[in-house]
Amino acid sequence: MLKVDQVQDPEKLRKVAVLLDREVDRLQQQVRDLTFENARLRGETLAQVDFGFPSRALQKALEEEALPEAARPARPAQPGHGPRPQQRLAVQEQVHELPKDERGCKVCGGELKEIKGQFEHAEEITVTERSYKLVVHQRQKYRCRCNANVTTAPGPLKLIPGGRYSLEFATHVALQKYGDHLPLERQVEIMQRHGLETTSQALWDQVAAAGKFLRPTYETLGQWLLAQPLVHADETGWPVNAADTAKPRWTAWCVCNSQAIWFRIASAKSEAEARRLLGTYKGTVVADGYKVYKNLAQAAERSGYRLAHCWAHVLRKFRETQDNDARSAWMLERIAELYRKERELVLEAGGDPQRKLVLRKERAGPLVEEIRQWALAQGGLRRSNFGKAVAYVLSHWVGLTHFLEDAAVPLDNNPAERALRGLVVGRKNHYGSRSQRGADVSALFYSLIGTAKLCGAGPGTYLRDALTAAVRKPGTVTLPF
Repeated sequence: MLKVDQVQDPEKLRKVAVLLDREVDRLQQQVRDLTFENARLRGETLAQVDFGFPSRALQKALEEEALPEAARPARPAQPGHGPRPQQRLAVQEQVHELPKDERGCKVCGGELKEIKGQFEHAEEITVTERSYKLVVHQRQKYRCRCNANVTTAPGPLKLIPGGRYSLEFATHVALQKYGDHLPLERQVEIMQRHGLETTSQALWDQVAAAGKFLRPTYETLGQWLLAQPLVHADETGWPVNAADTAKPRWTAWCVCNSQAIWFRIASAKSEAEARRLLGTYKGTVVADGYKVYKNLAQAAERSGYRLAHCWAHVLRKFRETQDNDARSAWMLERIAELYRKERELVLEAGGDPQRKLVLRKERAGPLVEEIRQWALAQGGLRRSNFGKAVAYVLSHWVGLTHFLEDAAVPLDNNPAERALRGLVVGRKNHYGSRSQRGADVSALFYSLIGTAKLCGAGPGTYLRDALTAAVRKPGTVTLPF
């Protein structure tokens, strides 16, 4: 931990003072907020509150309190205090009247009369159960006096010609399965409780048909992502329980960045599949220690491919050994310090990549070199878990230090691991896929729904809009960003 009295560098002292000043301001504001809340609960006014130090916020609050209530500016709600605002909920007003037999005055025995426009308001959040309905579309027919050219008005767009289900229904089923992880059989049971008689095969037909129309969007998303200068990559198992598959355990490969997620489910976890996934990608790939990524980086024909490794994986390996080897504590402390320095310099750089890189070299560079020297000094027990953890650091050193050469490279591969979470939950709930076609559809919807969530778009609205555009004009590509 940094001790201010031991710092000799004036510039470093100035930066420490800036950080401490910010922390003091934050703590003072926290004290003000808590003091104000306590006073409010005791029924005191702001004028009665003693904050213990001068405050511009207090002076402003006193000035506001002197105004009439209607003229006071609205104060933003503090997180965790009071009910959450519900801007997206539909509002329904309901008037409650006093029963007529209870309108007698308890003082004089007279009759209570309503006070026009006077109510006590209270909010209540309730639930309206979902419903399904059968819409009968009556397509008007037309003809000419000559009894020729009989024409029928167009009906709604359909995924399957002559099908009974709407586009909204198909997106609802797809979002329930790949966004909310509800198997089709479970959806059938829920729908039956609400009056809709259907089958899991009928639901699958809708999802598969929607996937066919959305295939160009899925492929374009992957092409866009692999054209970016930096991506994260990871992989996990995906069961494919089909009679015609030789290996029941396939692999879901994931590529992502801060804007998009793209999955490809393949029959193997091999270098050939990794090469097929990354294609001729030219840029930086952030990944774990899986050897196929390093093999791709070392291939002569992939001179434009650079590999950055993940410090979070190093952290986990030494956490696993800390109970058996006390030396692990040293490494854990240094990695924690590395992350602390990263958080500080990101704030100080303020979005300037050049400044960020300079600060990384200045502050993280010596610490990283200290870690390398320590790892080289560890001897013996190479077959122990501790020894393997040290060997992992040294064998991946080039990738672990790539963040000191490129400001865009993060310390870890956590974005890819977060991207895989939804797919992993779905795998546990509906046990993977029953065919290669099912695996392809799963990869498509996990990619589109995950990207929509990452961009802050409503996945249901996005899927509906993209599907409507694709059905209206096949081949249309709709990306959520």
